Order: sequence, then structure tokens, then C-alpha cells
Amino acid sequence: MRGRKPIPTALKVLRGETRPSRLNQNEPQPARTAPKMPAWLHEPARKIWKQLVKQLAEMNLLSAADEAVMAAYCVTYARMQQAEVKVRETGGDVVRSPNGFPQVNPWLSIQREAQKELKSLAIELGLTPCARTKIKVQPPRPAVTGPKAEYFGKCGGLNA
Repeated sequence: MRGRKPIPTALKVLRGETRPSRLNQNEPQPARTAPKMPAWLHEPARKIWKQLVKQLAEMNLLSAADEAVMAAYCVTYARMQQAEVKVRETGGDVVRSPNGFPQVNPWLSIQREAQKELKSLAIELGLTPCARTKIKVQPPRPAVTGPKAEYFGKCGGLNA
């Protein structure tokens, strides 16, 4: 695919897009429910999953269709944590090679790659400060009740 990545319609609406020609009315709408945690996630990634589900639910960005991205995020986050611990355990950013020469710690490379991947996944999930600035959450409109609401509700108006 060439050019910019398409922006999801829900995100366009949250950002305040008002031109109907720019909104895809036929875009699939995944259920706003928590995806099932994959059984294969190891324990550190499981802890991150539980935190992530809570954060995304609070921001109303949780979708069952995001399971794979969320799993990748959790595994990558756990990998970055593990690599950071290993960097400290093995002597920091620069270590000695078997021949005694200084070299970049191999764990540092793993940590940096995980950090890059984590950043791109966080953007996809709306978890970075920059990604959040592009989202405008509209307060819910108060529900209209009474005879007018019943009439207009049948006609497709007033909160229909």
C-alpha cells in the first residue's frame, strides 16, 4: 500500500471530522469488548496484558479485534524488560568480548529493537501521548425521554 496509512473512521470522528465524504460509513465495527488473553502468553506478558486491557477500557479504545496487536505489544514489552535486566546483570552498555576487547552488550541491541517495536505497537493502540493528542473524546449526549423522544426515535431522529 502506498501513501499514508488510512485513519480509522472512529478515530476521524473522535478527532472532529465533520465532512461526510471523508467518513467510511461501511467500515467494519468490531465489538467493544476485551479480547480473550492468548493461552500461550508467558507470565510477564500476562501481567502486562491485564494492565493493557484496563487502560484501553478506561480510554474506550478496547476491541476484541485487537487481540494480535495487544499480544505482540505485551510480548515485546516483556522482552524489553528482560533485556534491560540482562544489560544491567552483564555489565552495562559496554562489555568485554572473550578476547578482552570492549564491545556493545548484545542484550542492549535486543532491548533497543524491542523498544522500537513497542513504540510502533503503542501508537497503533493509542497508548502514546502523541497518539492521544489526535483523539478528541466527545461527551455523551444526554438521553432524551418523553413523548417527543418516542416520536422522533421512530423517525430516526433524536439519539437514534
